[in-house]
Amino acid sequence: MALKILLASDASPGALRAAEWLEQQAQAIPLQVIILTVAMASLGLGQGAFVVDPSVHTQLINTVLEEAEDAARRTQKAMPKLNPTWITRTSTNIVETILGVANEYAVDVIAVGRRGHGTWSSTILGSVSLRLLTHSSQPIWVIPPSRENLP
Repeated sequence: MALKILLASDASPGALRAAEWLEQQAQAIPLQVIILTVAMASLGLGQGAFVVDPSVHTQLINTVLEEAEDAARRTQKAMPKLNPTWITRTSTNIVETILGVANEYAVDVIAVGRRGHGTWSSTILGSVSLRLLTHSSQPIWVIPPSRENLP
């Protein structure tokens, strides 16, 4: 029976490294991978949204959805042997969305790539992987960047 993994990806170098790592692990462990990309639905800085004309809002949402789908396709290409499925969700909270999809699909593990930011960046920017580690009831695999991409 295959281990069901949810790979949260934004197609960043860390996320693509996680996809490659999972592809390598699949040589020893049967894996079923679902790639999740989240299109941020809020406009403005951070989680604060501002009001825009509805037609402009629809156009912007369509643009971020296209970008998220492109990220999923690029991630999928990094793991050709696994032939993962992918889904895209629109949300204003990435972590809640990842956890919700993990529960919906009854995954065994959530996998994310680590960007390689230091402590200061995590304090200022927040960290999806850190928030997943503190809020998830499922195991989390945080895959580090390749050695050449470490700070």
